[in-house]
Amino acid sequence: MARNILITGACGGIGRALCQAFVNAGDHVFAQDREATQLADLVSDLGAEYCSAVCADITDAQQLQQALNKVIAIRGEVHVLVANAGAAQALTLHSTTEASWKQDMDLNLNGTFHTVEAVRPAMQAAGKGNIVIIGSVNGMTSFGHPAYSVAKAGLISYTKALAMEFGKFGIR
Repeated sequence: MARNILITGACGGIGRALCQAFVNAGDHVFAQDREATQLADLVSDLGAEYCSAVCADITDAQQLQQALNKVIAIRGEVHVLVANAGAAQALTLHSTTEASWKQDMDLNLNGTFHTVEAVRPAMQAAGKGNIVIIGSVNGMTSFGHPAYSVAKAGLISYTKALAMEFGKFGIR
């Protein structure tokens, strides 16, 4: 049986490779990105029978849930989440502004939280599911991009909390 795989940041390099790998494995991909034109190209490249577009900004929980619900209504619930979306704004603390700090936190940390919360309740009700959160070496030590590094470090702790709290419900 083909699984439904939600991949965030689907139009980036890593996201595209993940989408292709899951399609090659026989799964159906829910490709999430905020760039509608790039998303349409990705779905066209992979084939609409293998890939559905979820056009939404993961920093907006309501927008994400609404876009995801449209695809779920047609294809069914998400079995696997690959929280891949991420980006960095300012290279140094000196160049970091309040706005760039907020952007990095909203996308890399809060956006992942919104994505997990969009699929976790159904996984919990089903008693199974897989959540993969893409981190970065920046989460363990800084190589620049301080706000991105802080957000990725937060994802490490968040992932551990998810495993501790929801593992007992069959969510890996």
